Amino acid sequence: MLEHTQLAALQVLYQLAKSDRPATSRSISDLLGVSRLEAVRLLDELHAMGLVDADRVRLTLSGLTVAVSCPVAVRLDERTDTADCRAA
Repeated sequence: MLEHTQLAALQVLYQLAKSDRPATSRSISDLLGVSRLEAVRLLDELHAMGLVDADRVRLTLSGLTVAVSCPVAVRLDERTDTADCRAA
């Protein structure tokens, strides 16, 4: 089972792709409010699960499926470059 932060990271990647914005470990850390090291750790964990291509910082097809159907809703705030993560 995925942790809340892992689901939120998948959702952030999905929302960034959907809004045609580049995804980097820095943008993920900024949007989730975690350290850059934590963002890299999340990407590595999700990569090991086959949900993220960590080299390209993109969702895999499996990751996209989870992100679309996951119970964590993420809304990107374009004005403040933050993400609002809450249980759906």
